[in-house]
Amino acid sequence: MGNKETGNDKEKEQIQMSAQRRDIRPKVSEE
Repeated sequence: MGNKETGNDKEKEQIQMSAQRRDIRPKVSEE
């Protein structure tokens, strides 16, 4: 169970980083 939670946390962090980068990309293009 502990191993599964760590894996999920790592994946969640990667997805958040990707989402943030995508959010910043269009924002900069609009400006």
